[in-house]
Amino acid sequence: MANTEGLEKVINGKLKLLAFMSEDTGRILDQKDVKAMGRQADALEKTLDKIHESKLQLQAIKIEGDADPLEVRKWTEELEAKLSKYEDEAKTLKEKVTDIIEEEKQKRLFDQEIKLQEAKLQRQFELEQKHKAENAKSTSNTALSGRAKLLKLVIKPFQGTHLDWMRFWNQFETEIDKEEFSAITKFSYLKELL
Repeated sequence: MANTEGLEKVINGKLKLLAFMSEDTGRILDQKDVKAMGRQADALEKTLDKIHESKLQLQAIKIEGDADPLEVRKWTEELEAKLSKYEDEAKTLKEKVTDIIEEEKQKRLFDQEIKLQEAKLQRQFELEQKHKAENAKSTSNTALSGRAKLLKLVIKPFQGTHLDWMRFWNQFETEIDKEEFSAITKFSYLKELL
């Protein structure tokens, strides 16, 4: 009988400890401190485990001591009803820890994706700038070389005969008309050569 009283006293003491610890849970959840939540959940679970161990020992002593099984069952159900609140609390803490860790992981992945996209856009911008610069240089070189060709180009002026027309037109079309010059420039050369 003394053993049952000692176990009941242990269980009641642990219940008081759970109630005391439970008062801190709300504050810990508000702080969103993952480590504190994990420690609180672990402390609640360890205390709950000790109560369950003591409960099983007390049940065994009562049943073996010819106690009414219905009374033992009723006592067990009442105890488990008291404990369920704290078990839910520990479960909520663990779920919150998991949620926060998952949120942080998603945020890190999102940040990494943004940095990757920024790097890609920066690289694309640099390549486009380089391509534009090369095109501008190429265009200016082409224009310069085109002008150089025109300066060096010697097209024999049209003599005004039918026989000379095909020679003149083929040469003019190849050297001037098919190039990328403005219509005014082409016309000026044509007028000069006629």
